[in-house]
Amino acid sequence: MRTTPDIAHLLSPIEKSNRQQLLPSLTGINPISYVLREAFSLTPKNGGLGIVIPIEITDLEYKFSTVINSGLIEAIVKNNDTCSHPEANAINKAKRDCKAAKTNVEEDKKFYLLNNCSKELG
Repeated sequence: MRTTPDIAHLLSPIEKSNRQQLLPSLTGINPISYVLREAFSLTPKNGGLGIVIPIEITDLEYKFSTVINSGLIEAIVKNNDTCSHPEANAINKAKRDCKAAKTNVEEDKKFYLLNNCSKELG
């Protein structure tokens, strides 16, 4: 997911298996609705099971991977033996920025579920 762009459609069989087999066996709930699947994809600290929906996260994961590794990618493309490693501070900042963006996506999903799906979630 982190190294290959545009693969969401290739991961749909995995999501189908998660929705139809894995989650029902873990939870005893069958069928798994869209709302429950979204809730189960939340991290455990936000009340979910942490079982991601691969077709939803692939593009974002790829984007973050390219942002974090842009300095290394540039050195490889230039085939520059003398190019030093990218500055650690720049890589760490990119990692922090990506983690913050992931946290924002997770929080948005959590608040959407809490505000709009309370009947189904109980």
